[in-house]
Amino acid sequence: MSTAAMNSCIVRERVIWDNILNETYRNLGKKLDQKQQAKLRDMQRAWIASRDAACQFYWDYYQGTIASPMAAACVNKETARRALFLLGFLLEADNK
Repeated sequence: MSTAAMNSCIVRERVIWDNILNETYRNLGKKLDQKQQAKLRDMQRAWIASRDAACQFYWDYYQGTIASPMAAACVNKETARRALFLLGFLLEADNK
């Protein structure tokens, strides 16, 4: 499989995880008061910076053709983890 084909597949997965993450974030925010919403927003911004720095390391470390799909797969993995993390809070908020 070519690097371009790998990247194409990874991008399709990223769209799905981004949609799940964004929908979960929006729905969770609706269940929080303004102070909690601000903390959620700040937490997400910090997470994005952390995810981007961690996944950028693949570029710095591998520096070759494989760096692109490795970095993209890292973003997918971290986005999926974050979506599930927020989903746990949303499910708990739904049961309150």
